[in-house]
Amino acid sequence: MDKIVINNEVRTAVRNSVASGLSFALFMLPNEDGMQFYACKTPTRANSDVSGFVIASFNSEDASNTLVITDELSLESVLNIPVKSITSTEEYTLPQSTDRDDYLRNLTSLIASLEGKDAKVVISKVLSTVSDRNPLDVAEEYFTLLTSCMRALYYTPETGMWIVATPEVLIETETAGRYHTMSLAGTRKVGSGPWDKKNRFEHELVTRYIVDTLKSCDMTVEVQPDENLRFGPVEHLCNHIFATGTSSPLVLAQALSPTPAVCGWPVDFAKSKIAEFESHSRECYGGFIGLMNAKSCRLYVNLRSCKVTQLTPNRHCYTLFAGGGINSMSNPMSEWDETEAKLSTLLGIITNNPS
Repeated sequence: MDKIVINNEVRTAVRNSVASGLSFALFMLPNEDGMQFYACKTPTRANSDVSGFVIASFNSEDASNTLVITDELSLESVLNIPVKSITSTEEYTLPQSTDRDDYLRNLTSLIASLEGKDAKVVISKVLSTVSDRNPLDVAEEYFTLLTSCMRALYYTPETGMWIVATPEVLIETETAGRYHTMSLAGTRKVGSGPWDKKNRFEHELVTRYIVDTLKSCDMTVEVQPDENLRFGPVEHLCNHIFATGTSSPLVLAQALSPTPAVCGWPVDFAKSKIAEFESHSRECYGGFIGLMNAKSCRLYVNLRSCKVTQLTPNRHCYTLFAGGGINSMSNPMSEWDETEAKLSTLLGIITNNPS
């Protein structure tokens, strides 16, 4: 495996962007070697005519809350911006990591409330750690390890800096009027044998929601057979889904997000439970990122990600997010272990202790 290298010019452009309050996205599409750099003075609010790198938070209810980083500024122009060295940042309160006992207690209550309900709720947790590892070095290793994912390091003054490597397609253009997405749910260690009833039930809810949502947008839908999709030490149940029709990429993305894989089902019910049981803001986690223009899109659910906050020139706080689908058959301790496995790859890189 060839190591992804972020060269000195790009590293300087990233530093200049942050120091100058510019927005940027450094990203690699799945299974592609080329690294792209977009930068602009101010992100644009998404609409059907805007092209660029798209960022939607978990709670982006419509396109007006979705940001687009255009390629307004070239790499060379960002390199030539005169900036002062960043010597310190304002006082910063470290986000509190989710306490295991609180998490288990909340899940126990949630599972009891789901008894007899045809429902799923995704409950996430956060893990905050301080490291002297540079975000660009973390991104290099993460991007190298997960070549089949959409990989991105991005920053806007509104969102802060994020590192992402996500395997989950939200919506992407196949040909004119034909789109691809996937239902991705259920989690287990790689090679664990047949999928159990709990994970299959969770996955079927996701698939049903996506199909129904696409049909509500007047799309014709085709669901491919089940397969397993690996991500580091875990794998997920996956169905590739194809849709044909005249709806725009942005309309489909907003209709599908947040998916049951990161929110739950029914969506409004799941959101109310998330508000009840989660004490942190998800921010960009669970939203979506990717490329979009008037005719096509490649958009991905923002999973396996962390927010990065600079504390001093050489120290950063990394806040990692992970979640799991909860239904009436869930086991709280198993769900905690699942989120630990999902965090392990990125956390190992940040702490320089790969799993």
